[in-house]
Amino acid sequence: MARACSGIAEEIPVQSPNSFGPIPPLTTPDGLRAPSYQESVAIAVDWAVDWVQHYPDRPVVAGGYSQGAEAASRFRMEFEPGGRLAHLRANFRCGYVFGNPSRHNEATYYGGPGTPFEGIAQFRTPWLGWDWCELIDPGDLYGTSARGLTGEIERDVYALCTEMELHSGVVEFTETFIANCLEVLHNLDGDAYDDVRRGLARHRVELPAVPVLPPERLQPLTDKLLSVHGVAAAIAACVDGLIFFCSPPYPTADHCEYGVREVWPGQTYVGLAVQHVRDYLT
Repeated sequence: MARACSGIAEEIPVQSPNSFGPIPPLTTPDGLRAPSYQESVAIAVDWAVDWVQHYPDRPVVAGGYSQGAEAASRFRMEFEPGGRLAHLRANFRCGYVFGNPSRHNEATYYGGPGTPFEGIAQFRTPWLGWDWCELIDPGDLYGTSARGLTGEIERDVYALCTEMELHSGVVEFTETFIANCLEVLHNLDGDAYDDVRRGLARHRVELPAVPVLPPERLQPLTDKLLSVHGVAAAIAACVDGLIFFCSPPYPTADHCEYGVREVWPGQTYVGLAVQHVRDYLT
């Protein structure tokens, strides 16, 4: 994005740890004390807000991917009434995000079809208008969490898993997501649990040594689902994770291929983001 738009915009890389809690490969004390996902997002937003306040005459374009997309979304809301940058609202020109966990329901790019559902994060933006470009593959669970009780389960499990597992990457997070959905199912209905386990076996998905949250963390979620509807919703949440994990050509590809997948023939998601920025700055 920065290279493609270098003639019309200057890249200002946001300084944040982009971390997800303790990172096992790092053995230094600082590595073991790495900020959580949500702390990392907050650091990114605070840094970006501080930069804009120091340069109040500069126009602003916000962009991000995955965790960075949630940070960009929260930063965008700082320009709204009550936000720290509300007095500089005229400075905000446009934004683009890929695989946004904070995506508003069916938000998309200008003129595009409303991609079903919404982001999996607890925080989701309101409708922001066409200057805000949501680029989401329909199979990317990060930005297409279901509506209703199934979506509540997915967001609850996502929020819990971000505290302990996202540091390992998208694939490992998805394994943890599925494993914890399975644990909820096991607490609700043994038959449903067995059915989903058989589905995992059919798809040759193994979950070796995947961390499962302690019972006291999962129990409030289990208690909320003690009904036939709750069991069905938990199954649906687990299946959504399984579909995401099994997306071709490799696990979680729907979240990782925005540079090569096409919005329409001949136009990639990244290419459309470049076009979006050019449209608003030239």
